Amino acid sequence: YENNSDNWLQSPSIDCTEYTDVKLSFQRWLAVERSQGQQWDWARVLVNGNIVWESPSGANLIDASWTFQEFDISAYADNNPSVVVRFELHSDVSLSFGGWTIDDFKFTGIGPPTATDVAGAGAVPGTMRLFANTPNPFNPTTAIRFSLAAAGEIDLAVYDIAGRRLKTLAAGAFPAGDHRVEWTGVDDTGHPAASGIYFYRLTGATGAAETKIRKMLLVR
Repeated sequence: YENNSDNWLQSPSIDCTEYTDVKLSFQRWLAVERSQGQQWDWARVLVNGNIVWESPSGANLIDASWTFQEFDISAYADNNPSVVVRFELHSDVSLSFGGWTIDDFKFTGIGPPTATDVAGAGAVPGTMRLFANTPNPFNPTTAIRFSLAAAGEIDLAVYDIAGRRLKTLAAGAFPAGDHRVEWTGVDDTGHPAASGIYFYRLTGATGAAETKIRKMLLVR
């Protein structure tokens, strides 16, 4: 990362209405200089503007491999229709490290009972899968696959790192099975998107219980 800069990566808004005991988890590969009481560099994770984690003050933090992190964010996310996660990195005027790398970002929580839960039928609840786009990185077109265990309403869209919705890729009723769409690197108005990191989010009819998010890199 550059010296004397403030960098951030922000998720799209995630609907957690009717969900409790919500937890945030992800894999990180982070390298940042010690904060020295927030005088030098620091990394933070915020949920709706609230700090849930920050890098240590007294020592540099340099991951040697992927590191799993999980946080209880129920105080900010439970029954909240709009939850936004933000990764921040502040740097001073000297020394540069690798910064944030994030993967396997997800929310988990306890949702309302389904019809299967109430009936006690013991059937396997429906699942929804969102696969890694190919190729990745890409220029200008990439393919995105998703699968549905049962027919239903879905919404698949591309977001930028500020959480702005750029492009709707699929929306409406889809049958069960595998599906494939392409993003050609343009927004809903047809304007080309700039090089950078983007997220694609798949949401099912049940909202937060069936929301999958992955990231991709457009390189022009």
